[in-house]
Amino acid sequence: MIAFFLSAYYNSILVYSWSYFFRSFESPLPWTVAHNASDILNEGYFNNQVLHRTASVEILGGFQPGLFCLYIFSIVLCTLAIVKGVKVSGKITLVTASLPYLLLAVLLVRGLFLEGAGDALQYLLTPQLSKLLRPGIWKDACVQVFFQLSVGTGVPIMFSSFRERRAPIGRFTWLFCAGVGLCGLLSVVIVYIYMFHFARLHGLQFEEVVVSGPSLAFVVFSQALALLPWPNLWSGLFYFTLILLGIDSEFGFMETVAASVEDAIPDFKKWADPIAVRKVMGAILCCCSVLFSFGNGYHMVMLVDSFTCNLPIPLICLAEAYLIGHRLDYMALEAKQQQLTGAGSDRLLLREITGLRVTYALLVILAIGLFEQLAYAWTLNFVLNLLGWSITLSPVLLTLLFLKRGGSTLSIDELDIRNIYTKPRPLELEMY
Repeated sequence: MIAFFLSAYYNSILVYSWSYFFRSFESPLPWTVAHNASDILNEGYFNNQVLHRTASVEILGGFQPGLFCLYIFSIVLCTLAIVKGVKVSGKITLVTASLPYLLLAVLLVRGLFLEGAGDALQYLLTPQLSKLLRPGIWKDACVQVFFQLSVGTGVPIMFSSFRERRAPIGRFTWLFCAGVGLCGLLSVVIVYIYMFHFARLHGLQFEEVVVSGPSLAFVVFSQALALLPWPNLWSGLFYFTLILLGIDSEFGFMETVAASVEDAIPDFKKWADPIAVRKVMGAILCCCSVLFSFGNGYHMVMLVDSFTCNLPIPLICLAEAYLIGHRLDYMALEAKQQQLTGAGSDRLLLREITGLRVTYALLVILAIGLFEQLAYAWTLNFVLNLLGWSITLSPVLLTLLFLKRGGSTLSIDELDIRNIYTKPRPLELEMY
């Protein structure tokens, strides 16, 4: 369910990227033409000309046929990619694995020579210990890491099932985490440098120009790209890369949902076409795109994101840590992994998971997320609360329903779900 909700609203990144990509061929770049002297980052272009954004989520606004057509186009493109299989995603990954680092390196080198770059690095690297006392900081950081690594969404498990049995999954996992961390670190440095530069140019404090969320890619980076030589070329290349990254991510979300449906229904492939599941999901996502095609579409994206990420993902991670650390015979699990893949698990990670520190930390993150979610829900009307809490509770309720079915089986080595709770017994886990 989480992968489905993520795929439903993550298409917005693709839609906004398509809009910026198509207009990258105009000269001058439309987001560099300021219509308001006080709007130093020209957020007005993103809010008014791309989103036609209303003041709040409760103000519907007009229907935006241009955005809706881009949503349909993006979903159809992703559906075609997923129908072709994981090989298409692999080819896309060949580009997305290297091109973002090239673009970030170009922006970083250019940014280091801008006025205010030194102050930006000093501000970024100087710790403000008082902010560490704010619980929300820790929750936001934790959820961001979960989202970047797709932890708790099922996507890494789905992709690992495509690997050969004796593939070095452990090594790939460490490389993946290191690559994601490096990309995030470079992005943070670049964002701080350019926002400090724009603040310095207009005689403002850094806090007065701070933006967050999708605005970072479509406001800060668009203005940063405009400072490069041949800005049209770099802007087109940057947003085309975002499109490829978005298709790659959508492939993971959609394939995870489709694979879960197939695994949950015994003998699914005997009476149904697996391709049909992916096509039906594409049709459902096309219907959901209407939700994000009005003037309040951006607010709806943030609402779905909040109710999807703040509670369900940490809750699933907590359940995983608890089951592996306290209900499974992890030594038998490691022995089976050694037998099947030729490599054992990381003992340090196993010791951390089986200890109580991870469980307690996730409990604290979950409690903070619940408090913030209740505070956010208090500002919404009944209909939006009903929608939001349905998104939050559906993964939890489905998990409880699945566990209540005593005869349910996992599609890995025909393991009966009841055997998970018999810790002394060895776990027969078949790796794809």
